[in-house]
Amino acid sequence: MFRARYIAHANVNTVDISRAERFYVSVLGLRTVGVVASEHEQDGAPFGLNGQKVRWRGRILADGRGLKGPVLDLLEWLSPPTDKPSGTDSNRRGLRALKFVADDIGHVFAALKEGDRPARLCHEIRGGVINEFVMTSDLDGTSLEISQGYVAPRFESIRVACENLKNSVTFYERSLHFMHDEPTEYSVVCEGKVIEDGRATRVYLPGQREKSWLSLTETSGASAIPARKSNTAGLYRMAILVDDIQAARADLEKSLPTVERQHRIYLGEQFNFVDAIFFRDPDGSVLEYLVGPQVHSK
Repeated sequence: MFRARYIAHANVNTVDISRAERFYVSVLGLRTVGVVASEHEQDGAPFGLNGQKVRWRGRILADGRGLKGPVLDLLEWLSPPTDKPSGTDSNRRGLRALKFVADDIGHVFAALKEGDRPARLCHEIRGGVINEFVMTSDLDGTSLEISQGYVAPRFESIRVACENLKNSVTFYERSLHFMHDEPTEYSVVCEGKVIEDGRATRVYLPGQREKSWLSLTETSGASAIPARKSNTAGLYRMAILVDDIQAARADLEKSLPTVERQHRIYLGEQFNFVDAIFFRDPDGSVLEYLVGPQVHSK
C-alpha cells in the first residue's frame, strides 16, 4: 500500500524574507539550513497563479533536528510580489497556526514583548490536562502557539481549524493514511476568559506520532473564507514528502473526485526539478505531495 514518508514543511509567505528569518532565529531558535532561489521566472499555474510568470526566494529553517524534523519554508515572492492579506482571517478554517514547544516560554514571551510583538499567556485545557502556551504571531501575521515543554525550541505541529472534525479525520485517514487519537473536548483560556472551545484530535503518519503531526480542532467560530492566492502573506500550505509521485497520485485518485495534474517546480540552479501535486483537504487547506529536492550534479 502507498504510504507517504513524513510531513516535510509548512510554507509561510513573507513580504521581507530577511526580517522573517531574523524573527524565527532570534525568538524561536531556529536555524537556516537551506536557501532556494528561483533565478528565472517559471509558469505560475502549479501555484494557482494561472497566466502569470512567477519568481521567489526562500529560506529553509529547522529546529535542532535539522532536516530530520519538519521545517519552515519561508518564501518571499518577487513576481508577483508577496501580497498582504486584506483584513484578518484569524478565524478562518484550514491551516490556522504553527505550533512550537519550548523549554522556557517565559523567555519567549519576554523576547516577543521586547520586540513589540503582541503576545498573550494562555492555557489550554484538554482531557483534564492544562497546558500553558504563548499565543502570538510572526511579522507577517502567521499565528503561532508556543507551549511549555522540556526540550529546546521545536517545531512540532500545524493546527487546522475544521468545520466538521469527523469529516476531516475521515479525509486524513482514508485519503492520506494518517492515524488519529480519540477526539477530546478542549478550551482555551486567556486572561481569565474562555476565548475558544470545541473538540480536537491529533492526526499523524504511522510511527510518527511524536515527530510531527496535525492538530485538528473543531470550533464554533471557524468560518470559511475565499481561497487565498498562493503568494498571500502568511501560512499557506503544508507539504508531505513521498518517494513516488505517480504512486501518490494514483492513491489520491482512489478517494478524491479530482486530482490536479503533476507539476515540475524549479527551485534554483543547484537543484534538480521537483515533482509535486497540489490538492485541498475538506476545509480548504492547501496540501502538497512532493518528491524531495536533490542537489544537481554538474
